[in-house]
Amino acid sequence: MKGRLAASPDARPPVVIPPSATIATTPTVTGQSVTDTATMTSTGAMPTGTVTFTLYTSSGTQVGTADTETLSSGTATSTSFSNLSPGNYYFVAVYNGDSSYGILTGQPEPFSIAPPPPTIATIPSVSGTTASDSA
Repeated sequence: MKGRLAASPDARPPVVIPPSATIATTPTVTGQSVTDTATMTSTGAMPTGTVTFTLYTSSGTQVGTADTETLSSGTATSTSFSNLSPGNYYFVAVYNGDSSYGILTGQPEPFSIAPPPPTIATIPSVSGTTASDSA
């Protein structure tokens, strides 16, 4: 049948609302850690199973090892990623499916790491009877 798809009897229904993976911590400074949280919802049975979190640079290079976490009440949170250099990154969360639902990939979630703020050091000096401080 041209232009029509027939459902197989063992087809698993899709998750009605795709995984919503949101940044739980929005780092702004180098050295802070970041996690990602995926929340699964459906109008049918509660999705179970695992979610795999992968962190990428803005150029698409994977950072570290992908992290797979088990859903608990429809939610899974990645382990912390830390020591990120300043730059742009994004998470991708993939729901790995269960006996009721198939695999589903969430939308990329971009965030930025800013360089640390500058610091200032002062060195007091004494000249004659007048003290001064220079930065």
